[in-house]
Amino acid sequence: MLHRFRSYYYTWLIGILVTGPVRCMTGTLLPPSPEKLSPSVCEEYIRTYYKTAIRQQRKHNIPASIILAQGVLESGAGQSYLALAGNNHFGIKCKNWEGPCIHKDDDLKQEPFRKYVRVEESFEDHSLFLTGRDHYKPLFRLRTTDYKAWAHGLKKCGYATDPHYAVKLIGLIEKYGLYYFDTAKETDPPVILRQSATRPAAEATGSKVRDTTKKETYAKPGAATKKTASSAKKQTSTSKKQHKR
Repeated sequence: MLHRFRSYYYTWLIGILVTGPVRCMTGTLLPPSPEKLSPSVCEEYIRTYYKTAIRQQRKHNIPASIILAQGVLESGAGQSYLALAGNNHFGIKCKNWEGPCIHKDDDLKQEPFRKYVRVEESFEDHSLFLTGRDHYKPLFRLRTTDYKAWAHGLKKCGYATDPHYAVKLIGLIEKYGLYYFDTAKETDPPVILRQSATRPAAEATGSKVRDTTKKETYAKPGAATKKTASSAKKQTSTSKKQHKR
């Protein structure tokens, strides 16, 4: 009896020592919800992986906007336990998988999820996951510029159990202007299109829509300072002219 108690005790103690630091490192086993993610964290994620998403679109015909939105949503913009400990940015589980796994509570306790050596492997596996399964085939009849149809299609095809999954993807795409990357090249600078209103559905109607969106690129270090100094100098000059009048 004493021997069995000691066995349970040591098992419990080892579990605390092993899982404790991981839980402390991530704070939670679940990715932060989109509304709790700061814009700066999401923008940094976009800036880091937009080229990878564009490459995946060119190779597999999956919209870069959808890839980036799923990455932000599924991984909490790279802050989730799966992303930090397993480089898994899309929440893909270990079914029909011969590689290493990492465990996390999901629909069931301690479900196995795929673990990757590099983040880029997760992006590639996500593309292969969609292209290699028959129930996702309807998605590839859609245009790569129709992100709304893709978002609803992913939910309909069973990618996620969250009933609001499509709405969340569309919200992220429109909030950060991720549709820009559906027609961008790898050599293009990462641009964030900030807008207060929903983007007009030009692709759906085939009509031309005037782009009134404000573009913001990631400036090189020191560029903002130069611009500010130039603006200040211009304002001072204008002020002097007005004073002369």
